[in-house]
Amino acid sequence: MAAFHGINAHGGGLSERTAVPASAVHVLPDSVTLRQGAVIEPLSVALHAVKLSGAAAGQFALVLGAGPIGIATALNLRAGGVDRILLSEPSPVRQAVATKMGFDVIDPGIDDLAAAVAQRTDGNGADAVFECAGVAATVESALASVRARGAVVLVATYKEPLQFNPYALMLTEARVMSSLSCSRKEFESVIDRMASGAYPLDHWVECVPLADIVVEGVEAASAGRRMKVLVEVATGGL
Repeated sequence: MAAFHGINAHGGGLSERTAVPASAVHVLPDSVTLRQGAVIEPLSVALHAVKLSGAAAGQFALVLGAGPIGIATALNLRAGGVDRILLSEPSPVRQAVATKMGFDVIDPGIDDLAAAVAQRTDGNGADAVFECAGVAATVESALASVRARGAVVLVATYKEPLQFNPYALMLTEARVMSSLSCSRKEFESVIDRMASGAYPLDHWVECVPLADIVVEGVEAASAGRRMKVLVEVATGGL
């Protein structure tokens, strides 16, 4: 299991104990449950990406990939006043989750993504595009969907090198940037928003007992049957 504090050091996420700097410890308000606290990190990663993009209220945003980070990105856009959001996701399970959460969702394997974006933006393209899928095809879709002088944020990680023709970017002066992790201030901002009810966990966050972590947790999430899986490490639940 990958570790994040210090960027991949001091043991993985399934370690019984781990040491972190005192500055990395946050006290949760009484109104924030442990279940909510467990997803502050992915929500903070998404908030960082949204802030980098400069997306603002009244603009149109495209999120490619409706996994946990894609959903977290869409939630942060909504919390920031961006109400015109389109999610592109090929998985029926993830499509259903995003739809239940009130998002506009299309299947890129069936629907014409470029046409869908053009229809929703009067042909101008998306003000901000967030690539949360981590595959070359979606990067190409991101570059083809952004408006002139818009922003493309690469939030996902990639197993293989990416290749693209920068000529289209030269014509539109679109910005392409990467996003990594989050700052302490963004972490605190997510906690404050969470305390005010900005981030619903219904549909996309599920809990499984520690005894079932392999089959119902790791394997189910890897196979795409579940979204964000939390592990109940003690009795009483989250």
